[in-house]
Amino acid sequence: MRTRSTFCSKGFAWGLTILVLVAINPTAMATMYRCFDAQGSVVLTDSPAQLEDCTILDPKKPTAQIAPSPIPNPAQAHPPRQHPKRASISQRYEQTKEGTTKEQSDQDNEAIDKKKEELETITVPITKIGGSMVVQVTLNGSVDAHLIVDTGATMTVLSYDIGIELGLLSGSDVSLNTVNTAGGSVQVSMSNLESLQVGAAHASNVAVAIHDLPDGISGISGLLGMSFLRNFEVTLDADQGFLRLRPKAKK
Repeated sequence: MRTRSTFCSKGFAWGLTILVLVAINPTAMATMYRCFDAQGSVVLTDSPAQLEDCTILDPKKPTAQIAPSPIPNPAQAHPPRQHPKRASISQRYEQTKEGTTKEQSDQDNEAIDKKKEELETITVPITKIGGSMVVQVTLNGSVDAHLIVDTGATMTVLSYDIGIELGLLSGSDVSLNTVNTAGGSVQVSMSNLESLQVGAAHASNVAVAIHDLPDGISGISGLLGMSFLRNFEVTLDADQGFLRLRPKAKK
């Protein structure tokens, strides 16, 4: 009976020890064993070696694994927002850039056209004689003469002396026409020049009238009229003393 009482007292003491251990470390129950030593006393231990009749006091139960919560991606959690004002500024910048590029392109094209026009424009010096502006011309590639520039004259007019020198009066294509002049209606002989050249400006098959100018100026052989000038865009700069001729585009 004393042995049983001792056993109970020892068992009660070990029970309190277990409660204290469990309170301190709940996971200790998973490794504790209930054994008997050689004297038949109950022994609670986590090292059952050298003991007998050991049983697991409180088998360890599997603990459910809780998957860690994924760390949110800041870019996904808070996607960047387009600021209306910033987008508007960007768009205005692109529009301004396009406008500037187009404007620059237009300016470049204008500069190219102007350069091309300058290259194509033929500048011929003029000489002022009295109130007339005179240029030197070459007729049929062989005879030089001085003619008054007259944009109001329908025909180019040559003197009889020039007509005879060029053989224009003896040609089969000579005809008589009546023309109106400042002095009234007169009959003139009509013919054609194979070529008429003013500086580098050149025209072929130019109709001319053979007639001496009234009150002619010495050294002047006629008028340079629209039968030649119509082939060009004409600029007459009396102040600078230049006649500018730019060939018209052929239709």
